[in-house]
Amino acid sequence: MTTAPDDAPVVERSSGKRILIVGCGYLGSRVAENLSQAGHSVAVLTRSPAKAARLSDAGYTAIVGDLLDPATVAQLPDADALLVAVTHDRSSGVPRRDVLVDGVAKLVQEMHSRIGRVIYVSSTGVYGQSDGSWIDEESPTEPSSEGGQLTLEAERALLQICNAPESGCELTILRLAGIYGPGRLIARTEQLRSGTPVAGSPDAWLNLIHVDDAALLISRIAEGRGCSQIILMCDDRPVRRGEFYGTIAREIGAPPPSFDPDAATTRTRGLNKRCRNARMHAELIDEESGLLHPDSIAEVRRLIGRERADSDR
Repeated sequence: MTTAPDDAPVVERSSGKRILIVGCGYLGSRVAENLSQAGHSVAVLTRSPAKAARLSDAGYTAIVGDLLDPATVAQLPDADALLVAVTHDRSSGVPRRDVLVDGVAKLVQEMHSRIGRVIYVSSTGVYGQSDGSWIDEESPTEPSSEGGQLTLEAERALLQICNAPESGCELTILRLAGIYGPGRLIARTEQLRSGTPVAGSPDAWLNLIHVDDAALLISRIAEGRGCSQIILMCDDRPVRRGEFYGTIAREIGAPPPSFDPDAATTRTRGLNKRCRNARMHAELIDEESGLLHPDSIAEVRRLIGRERADSDR
């Protein structure tokens, strides 16, 4: 089993549950580690035999197969909790809809009678607000981007499956803000060092969550923490893009960032929105401890300082 770093989140050990993870990437791998260290049995689906070998070495049950293959889905083990954290591999040549909507829906349709809870990693991209307004779980979902539209379709498909009278499984939809953490600032630092303008407005809002916080809260749900069917998951302070990129630039010694509103995509156009996390705090967080990383600006400074110290060794 891999050894957790000193500042890794602590998950209390408890009676063993059967956990199945489909999508064991940047976020899913941390959930797997949390739950395995807490004494649960973790099975993971991967398309890569090489990755399966590494997962097996880490103590997980690794299953080699494809989410889009009915034979693979049929052989997946029963589980107390199924984490669906699927992303689209552009190099696969498979259309996004086939994976993000049809593949996810068919997986849950096949397995809903064999699992206790589905945890679906959704996105704040299902919200289309671009005027800087505050949003929460009850806000209208009218996504403008293709990714947001496909994610919302997947949400609706899972709600239909899991809320049907014949379904015995619970469903939790987690609308995650942008995930950041170790290794996730490289592209941004390179862009700023090169002086390449950042697409969009410096006044637009960013909503973020540290990968360790997301993994810890997902682990609590997988262990049986009761919660609402839809939860918006972000840290405690939305930040403007100018502040976020300006902080990175100062920390790495790069020139102040420039912004190009004309280069904005559907995702970066306008002022975006500001996400409220009151439900997440009320249902998933022990208030005496709070989030591990409630403020992305403070954590970005720490991450860059840590990476700088590591490079100097």
